[in-house]
Amino acid sequence: KYGAERPTGFGVSGNVTIDQNTLVIVGSDKGDKDGGERGALFIYTRERDKWSRQAKLDLGKDEKNIFGWTADISGDNIVVGERRPLPTTALAYHFVRNIADGKPVWVAQENIRPPGDELIAFFGSSVGISGKRIIVGSAGLMLRRKNNKGAYVYHIGTPVP
Repeated sequence: KYGAERPTGFGVSGNVTIDQNTLVIVGSDKGDKDGGERGALFIYTRERDKWSRQAKLDLGKDEKNIFGWTADISGDNIVVGERRPLPTTALAYHFVRNIADGKPVWVAQENIRPPGDELIAFFGSSVGISGKRIIVGSAGLMLRRKNNKGAYVYHIGTPVP
């Protein structure tokens, strides 16, 4: 149940992921109150039988993208994909949960880019994370080459494959 805090476009990407049944991540294509298409990721934790919002991750008001289109979690690591209009290539983002003053805080670690900074359509359209490996999918093609559908595997701490 979301109550008054339910954001515009909540769950529109259809992406929900749970790790150890204690954390849920839900994407929104319109994460800001004015309905702009900036996107956000909402993180919820469960204590006993109650879910409460722990954090909202976004890229700020200046970005025009659909951040949070896809996401995955593994332990204290989250990888987030986005959609951006061409000719700009979307990125994937890695966040880590730290504890500051006794409270969990999600901190951006790295922006994950396509190999060689190619302009790849739909880079970040799917993401996954397991342990120290991140996988970023691309449903599109490179603008400078004919075809580049596929997936790229990254190691945490290395923003290139």
